[in-house]
Amino acid sequence: MSYNKTIFIAFTLNTSAIADYYRALTNAFVERGYQVVIITDGQRTHKASEDTNPAIHTWPSKRPTKLTDARFLMNLIKRYKPVLVFSNFGADNISMIVSWLLRVPLRFVTYHTMLDPENERKPNKVEIFLQILRKRFVFRLITMVLPVADALKSELSTVFCVPEERMQVFYNTLAARPDLFKKELKSTTQLISAGGLCLGKGHDILINAMATVTKEYPQVKLTIYGEGRERPKLEGMIDKLKLQHNMELTGLVSHETVMKAISNAYALIHPSRYEAFPYSVLEALSVGTPIVASAVGGIPEIIRDGTDGFLVPPGDPFILAERICLLLSSTKLRNSMGQSCHTRFEETFELNLAIQNQVNWFEQKIHRGTLFER
Repeated sequence: MSYNKTIFIAFTLNTSAIADYYRALTNAFVERGYQVVIITDGQRTHKASEDTNPAIHTWPSKRPTKLTDARFLMNLIKRYKPVLVFSNFGADNISMIVSWLLRVPLRFVTYHTMLDPENERKPNKVEIFLQILRKRFVFRLITMVLPVADALKSELSTVFCVPEERMQVFYNTLAARPDLFKKELKSTTQLISAGGLCLGKGHDILINAMATVTKEYPQVKLTIYGEGRERPKLEGMIDKLKLQHNMELTGLVSHETVMKAISNAYALIHPSRYEAFPYSVLEALSVGTPIVASAVGGIPEIIRDGTDGFLVPPGDPFILAERICLLLSSTKLRNSMGQSCHTRFEETFELNLAIQNQVNWFEQKIHRGTLFER
């Protein structure tokens, strides 16, 4: 099969930051003369366009894991003859197996998530082991894996046996929001946390920390944006510690509401037990809101401790409370950290700058024909 200057990108067309990244990548490729084919979840969009650039096709299934999805992709590859297939999340397995079988020269996936460290204690260990074996097999068919943090490279190497030379870190990025950036904020009353109400996000640790913080700063308020199965437990903790006037669980709200809340907050608190490369921390960075976060996963690659906020050991409410109080004690410190956050975002995590650098890298792979033996 003879391949041309066509690139497949499989992602879900929605309003998320991840979709924004793939849209920006698509546009950059188009501007450089490539034909791009977007393959998206057919249950999420009714868009379909075959005669445009980018072209848009939809998977037959809501989640592309079926034989019909494999046949669908085979037909698309035979029709367009792409030089590169790039996928993420649920589309990875089908995309990589089919593109390997049809000898597409370049096959890339993004690696976004970190394995739950509690997996070893779960009763379905056999199922988890089989999932890891399946992923190992798929990763053997891939030209390059693109983890979103250096912290994920170790997991890819030790758990999935991906060689160092087949990994390239591309950080998560965001579009700049200059309309939400605030150089100074004098009110110390509002803190924010954003993330699903699950054990891994560590909101129970934060509630225990707030019991200490409110003794020194009784007027401080913390709003947690997100929803999840831990809500009853967290509500019980808030009631038991008599924090009803200091804490609120808002549930699910629009992304724009969360962004405005982060912009107006004195600080973002992110107490995760484990994490890959959280967008909420990047969002705080982008609008100049300092962060107090656990030093886990890729978070230390985002936050410079003492410059953009504070890093704390995971699972320790006392040190978390201490750092929150230290930040609350000085608006000058807070505003200085906020400016540092914004500068770091613009230099390292701003979407348009990152996209141009990444497309340069992709083009080197395409032009040089840097392929690995299967």
